Amino acid sequence: MYYIIDYYTDDIITLTDDLGHAKRLCDMYEGSQVENENGEIFWTNLPETVYNDQKQEGKTMTTNEIIENNLYSVAVQLMDDDIRESVHADLAPCSDLEFLTEYMRRHEEKYGERFTV
Repeated sequence: MYYIIDYYTDDIITLTDDLGHAKRLCDMYEGSQVENENGEIFWTNLPETVYNDQKQEGKTMTTNEIIENNLYSVAVQLMDDDIRESVHADLAPCSDLEFLTEYMRRHEEKYGERFTV
């Protein structure tokens, strides 16, 4: 189950069992984020100036910063499915750092912008 949470009040806006639907709903409510029942964050719609104690939303982080801040699983959830699967097919098995570095290179090549977490 995924919860769409108001970041500022911690109130539940709605919930759904479909992550794609949860992301689309989150995009409709500025200041919200998608979490599961364990509090893991999967998607955010926060202004760039909003910070929490583990990471800075809207900031382009280096691969090392993502790994060091334990945000790898969050980064994976935000990845383009096609790019992620392509990198997996080409590199697995590999380290998280190697995977993330190659993913970020391909993301920038496809979209013309850096991958942000």
